[in-house]
Amino acid sequence: MATPKKIVYAFLLLGACSGPFGGSPTDPGDNDLQADLTAYDRVQQALDGHRTQTLSDSAQEIAAVHDHLYYKTYPGFSAKLHRRDDATGKTVDYGFSIGEGDLGNYRASDAVVLSAERQGDTVRYRAFDATQTNAPLSVTEFPSPSGAKWWAYAIDGTTAYVVADANQKPALYRFDVHTSATPTLLGTLESTTGTEIGEFYDFDVAGQRMVFIESGRVWQLDLGTMHSTSLENQIQVSSGAAFDSRGVTFSTEDDRLMFFDATTRKLRNLSDEIAKSDYALNATYDKAHYYYQDYTRWGAWVVYGASVDGIFAYNLDTKAVAPVLLPPRDAPVRVVYRYPVALDDGSLYVVGLLSESGSVGAEGPVFHTDLAALLR
Repeated sequence: MATPKKIVYAFLLLGACSGPFGGSPTDPGDNDLQADLTAYDRVQQALDGHRTQTLSDSAQEIAAVHDHLYYKTYPGFSAKLHRRDDATGKTVDYGFSIGEGDLGNYRASDAVVLSAERQGDTVRYRAFDATQTNAPLSVTEFPSPSGAKWWAYAIDGTTAYVVADANQKPALYRFDVHTSATPTLLGTLESTTGTEIGEFYDFDVAGQRMVFIESGRVWQLDLGTMHSTSLENQIQVSSGAAFDSRGVTFSTEDDRLMFFDATTRKLRNLSDEIAKSDYALNATYDKAHYYYQDYTRWGAWVVYGASVDGIFAYNLDTKAVAPVLLPPRDAPVRVVYRYPVALDDGSLYVVGLLSESGSVGAEGPVFHTDLAALLR
């Protein structure tokens, strides 16, 4: 199953779960309640049987690219980039810099790691072989933007894309990282939409499809026809988007999970669909599966953070709901699962924020679980 492309332009803020199940029920005299708690524990422990710790809490900002997991570590002020091969467990520890401090940045494909570096009036896009520790491929230069550190960029295979101004209009450029040839101007974004482009946020590309976000609006661009289609979101997007041939998934500023269906060309409110489903973990935890934050895609499934601080999955076709990870009740260490990312092979990686005080932890290890086994 193909993993959708992901674009992210804003960090999610950590905070205590505001859902109805941040704590646990406390009435020991209710037999039905005790049966539900026992049932919860049984499901939670069964799900943990598929869970293994893969990386320590030094691994941060995990990202999925096909069957590879990219992540950062911070031995000092500047991040170091790493890539883990899911099939072999082997790790590439990159020896090149992706930028100092808060200037650190990269985009990656299976073949290439691309990073932007501003030097005065020039932005240099440095490409490296993703399979090697430190193997430069090329450097491509653009004039520096005003009011930004660098122009937004993306990598698809060995083809790079940059959205930079052309005659003071945001325009799309393309170049191959194996050469240092002059980038090709594909056209301005306004020419593809037929409307004025506001503040440009970010974008990503997969094959002939590009998804971009401007002024909180989401657009889909066909690179063959150079025609853009609005996804017609009425509420601003909050944290990027994920897309594949099925459609585009994104969350909005009012904390709703949305999906633009490529077949019906309609926008679906997945938060409402999940809440209206017939699924319930049990009577006590009947809203534990409601969407709360974070999401990733795997085939027909949207995998998301739920109100119980766990991870659930929702099938776009059958509308089935399934638990993936649940935090243990009343454990000495609180676990809050965040930032799920799915690989093509069905591996799910998620950060477990740990805390002994009962509050949401600031960091924690990276866990792996097998979506292919849980959702088959």
